[in-house]
Amino acid sequence: MNYMQKQSENDPRILNAKKLFKAAAFLIVFIIGFSIPFFIISSIQENAKNVRIQMDMNQLKLWGESYGIQRNSYKGLDENKEMQSVVNDINSAGGNCFIYINKSFDKYCSETSLSNVKLGKWCVDSAGYVGRGSCSRESYKCY
Repeated sequence: MNYMQKQSENDPRILNAKKLFKAAAFLIVFIIGFSIPFFIISSIQENAKNVRIQMDMNQLKLWGESYGIQRNSYKGLDENKEMQSVVNDINSAGGNCFIYINKSFDKYCSETSLSNVKLGKWCVDSAGYVGRGSCSRESYKCY
């Protein structure tokens, strides 16, 4: 080992730079290590909200069909307290639920946004459709 190599190994500036590099590397690993679980948990929570909205929309469809069978009409469906309870549940989960009923009260359609805007809207109608889509206010069906 020559004199220059020995001197550079003992140089406080090089030792401090090595310590700083190790600390920065540790900090980066630490931040990434804690960020990944945060994003995973956030994604799981978002998916859970969407599943809840979809289940509530299925419940809304069942209530709607029951209401229509009992009254032979959907008149007043949007004002029914059970329906309003389901709509409130959907909205509290991050949806934005609307119920549309045609003028002859023989068809309805309901849509809501999902909590993740990229997934679009979820729709149910009196024809039996349940799934992604929006309500047509002309045919009162999901499309």
